[in-house]
Amino acid sequence: MTLPPTPPGTSPLQLMSRVLAFLAAALTVLIATGLLRDFLPEAMGPLVWGTLSSAVLLTVLQWFLRRDQRSWQAIGLGWERGSAPRFGSGVLVGLATYAATLAVSSMLFGPIRFAPGVTPSFSGLVVVLAGILALAAMEELAFRSYPLWVSTEALGRWPAQVFIAVAFALLHIAYGWSVTTVVFGVLPSGLLFGMAAVASRGLALPFGIHAGLNLGRWLTGEADGAGPWRLNTTSLDVVMAGRWAHWVGASIPLLVGILIWWALARSHRPDQRATA
Repeated sequence: MTLPPTPPGTSPLQLMSRVLAFLAAALTVLIATGLLRDFLPEAMGPLVWGTLSSAVLLTVLQWFLRRDQRSWQAIGLGWERGSAPRFGSGVLVGLATYAATLAVSSMLFGPIRFAPGVTPSFSGLVVVLAGILALAAMEELAFRSYPLWVSTEALGRWPAQVFIAVAFALLHIAYGWSVTTVVFGVLPSGLLFGMAAVASRGLALPFGIHAGLNLGRWLTGEADGAGPWRLNTTSLDVVMAGRWAHWVGASIPLLVGILIWWALARSHRPDQRATA
C-alpha cells in the first residue's frame, strides 16, 4: 500500500504547511458563512450554510490544486459511475451505525422506545434532507479531501487519520459543542469518515455515512428535536447509562470504520487516490 510519488520539491514540512493553510481557510469559510444563519429562518439555516460553504470550499480547493498541480482525483473528488452507489451505500451504513448504537444501548441500559415527534410537510422534509446533505458535504470537503490526502503523504496513513479527526473535533468545539460530546461522538465519527475515505479512495462513501448518521439523529429528534420520532429513555438505568453510554457511542463508529477498512482494503490499495 504505497502512496503515489510526492511532487518534486515538497518535503513533509512543506506539505503540512499547505494542509494547515487549507484548514485555516476552511475554518474561516465555515465560521464566516455560519454567521448568516442568524439572518435566516431556522429551517433554512443548515441548507444555506452548507450550500454556500461547499461552493466556497470548492473554489478554495481549486486554488490549492492549481498551486500544487494536483487533480481532483488526487484528493478523492474524481467522479465515476460507481460514485453514486458508494454514496447510497454510505447513507445505509450511517443509518445502520446509528441504529446499532441505539440497539446496543437499549440492550445494556434498558429499553429505548420511540414516541411520535413532529411530522414535517413535504416541502419541510425536502428542506431538511437537503440541509443534511449540504452540511455533510461542507464538512467532508473541509476535512476528508485535500487535507486528508496531503497530510497522508506527509505523515503516513494512521497519523494523518488522527490529525484530521482531531482537527474535525476542534472545529466542533469552536461551534460551541461540549468537550464530552466532541471526544466521544465527533472524534470517533471523524475517524470513521477518514477510514472510509481512504479505504474507498474517495469522498462518496464518507459523505454518505456522514449524511446517514445525521439523518438518523434527525429522525429520532436528537439533532434539533424536530424529527418525526422522539426517543423515550425514561426506562433506562440512569447510573449505567451515565457511566457507559458515551463509550458505546464512541466504540461503534470505530468498529464500523475498522470493518470498512478491512473489507475494502482487501480489494483496493487504499492509498491510491482515484475516484469519489
